[in-house]
Amino acid sequence: MPELQHRSVGDFVPDGPPETGCGFVIEAIEANRHLLLHSRTHLPAAWRRQGAWLDWTWLFALEPRTHGRTRLLVRSRGALGPWWIATAYRLAIVPADFVMARQMLRGVKSRAERPLSLSIASTSNTAGAAQAATANPASDGGL
Repeated sequence: MPELQHRSVGDFVPDGPPETGCGFVIEAIEANRHLLLHSRTHLPAAWRRQGAWLDWTWLFALEPRTHGRTRLLVRSRGALGPWWIATAYRLAIVPADFVMARQMLRGVKSRAERPLSLSIASTSNTAGAAQAATANPASDGGL
């Protein structure tokens, strides 16, 4: 999706069906260095109407290493309330997030370690999948 290739601070990045209003605002971005996303919308609207709130950031940072290698750092921080949403988050969301993040990072690793010739061939054969994966990095499509 070409329209998602050039993002700026303040851009909204949807993360779910449009009717949910769920997504991130880009707080900081520097090409080939970092992406900082911020959300206050990752709760069901019905919970928000009951007073639930969330303030969450998600950071993706590239750290140069020796010998042409790069380390990907992924960090998330959040505050939640009231107590019942914080408890539900710790019991249900934290384990599910671990599974999702692990799967996402395995996909990133497999694409990053793919030989360049395979990456180019794969990209040209699956341009649609590559564009979709770029729009949704958590997907398992080719990037």
